Amino acid sequence: MKYDLLGATNETCPTRYLLARLEGKWKTLILYHLLNGTQRPGELERRIGGVSRQVLTQQLKELEADGLVQKTVFAEVPPRVEYTLSDFGRSLEPVLDQLYALGRHYVQHVRPRPGPDQPYCRKLVPTAEEVLFGPAAG
Repeated sequence: MKYDLLGATNETCPTRYLLARLEGKWKTLILYHLLNGTQRPGELERRIGGVSRQVLTQQLKELEADGLVQKTVFAEVPPRVEYTLSDFGRSLEPVLDQLYALGRHYVQHVRPRPGPDQPYCRKLVPTAEEVLFGPAAG
């Protein structure tokens, strides 16, 4: 497939538009963790690790404004907030899955393996292939 690279500089380029929605250090990780279902901000903060509550909240607001996640606020004291993927956010699952696969390949074949203080991230959601044929070795 050939791509119109000249269009990539245009503000109306679909790739550029989508990448702008995903721009931010934590957004793809947030989306990836939400593939497992609805989560509260504290759960996301613990699972992602290294992100401050303030930054996480800002990234979630942006993802919500861009239509990738849905926020539910419960009328309770103290208030409870949960986030889930929208249909648009869920449509990114194959892309996020491919990013995981590419990252795994890169870490295994290009970069040296991390030491015990830097464990690999654990894949949270099985691919369709893994569901049908079992997990891949390695």
